[in-house]
Amino acid sequence: MTEKEELELEKLQAEIHKLTAEARELIAEANKMKRETLFYPFVAVGGLVTVIVTAAAFIQKL
Repeated sequence: MTEKEELELEKLQAEIHKLTAEARELIAEANKMKRETLFYPFVAVGGLVTVIVTAAAFIQKL
């Protein structure tokens, strides 16, 4: 194998490693979004409960 071929092979291997790392980052981001989507309804319900409790406390003071 010539030096030129070896350099080309190293370049291709570096590109493969780069693409693999990018794929891992994208998978991690997708998993993060799935978790956030799963917990969003709980956050929304928590906010709604807070509003109801605050409104009830305000009405009680009247």
